[in-house]
Amino acid sequence: MPARLRLLKGNPSKRPIPKEMPAPLLSEMPAAPSFLLPEATAEWHRTGTELIQLGVLSTLDLPSFAAYCQAWGRLCQAEQMLQETR
Repeated sequence: MPARLRLLKGNPSKRPIPKEMPAPLLSEMPAAPSFLLPEATAEWHRTGTELIQLGVLSTLDLPSFAAYCQAWGRLCQAEQMLQETR
């Protein structure tokens, strides 16, 4: 189990946790990908900033995080379209 997850779960195995984290954690949020919808870009900045403050967002997470943000943007658009058709 990665060291960060062991820290979050309270280190149930009680084995020593390495002092260095293996994944390169982000210290600031990079610019949002240009293909993101406006709602997705807003979610990128809102949620990404919080994840960085918690110390759980690494460079390896960015593609998956972008996919989540885009899905959120599409959900927002779909909800808006449903409201307009009522």
